Amino acid sequence: MAEHTKGKVLYVDESEIWRRQIRRMLERAGYAVALAATFEEAKAILEQEGETLDAAVIEVCLDECDFSNEDGMRLAEHIVNAGQQISVIMLTGHGTVDRCRRAFRDLNVFDFLQKERVDFPGGFIDILAQAAEHK
Repeated sequence: MAEHTKGKVLYVDESEIWRRQIRRMLERAGYAVALAATFEEAKAILEQEGETLDAAVIEVCLDECDFSNEDGMRLAEHIVNAGQQISVIMLTGHGTVDRCRRAFRDLNVFDFLQKERVDFPGGFIDILAQAAEHK
């Protein structure tokens, strides 16, 4: 396991499979990782560890049974409203142009990525490194 020297990342996704895969990939790349499956879990981590986080990667829809769910967008809004200095990357399998525009315009996210179009791990790690430095 790589030593965690590149920073700390919060990864929020309702899918346990995605959380496991992303955690493994980020730890191999040298990041410490905090995981959450829900808005509430992520909010608790932000309250406890927000000062130590460099970036947050948040799935837009945190309910795989309800694609209209926008808990991830609510979480990004919570980060902005709380004044936390954390770069946010939105990640989605259900993105729309409207959600993407809103994320950039209203929530000042660093990037908005579609899961099926992201180059894992190389491109994703590069984007994350840029986001962490942007903090």
